[in-house]
Amino acid sequence: MDTNKKWNSDEIYDFLIIGSGMGRSSIAHALKDSGASILMIERGGFIKQEKENWSLDEIVRKKKICPPGSLV
Repeated sequence: MDTNKKWNSDEIYDFLIIGSGMGRSSIAHALKDSGASILMIERGGFIKQEKENWSLDEIVRKKKICPPGSLV
């Protein structure tokens, strides 16, 4: 699966997944070996891989990865 492929507006996809939250990422993971073409789009930017990303305190209480204006 090519996770860095650029979107092509002329290509037809079997599945379009809008958002990469917990539920939608689970769906994408379940479909990854199906042979289906999948396009996942995300509004936010790339999150760097840091140890703080695994900390509930950093994510929820300090809102490290929450976009401005989110309800979390």
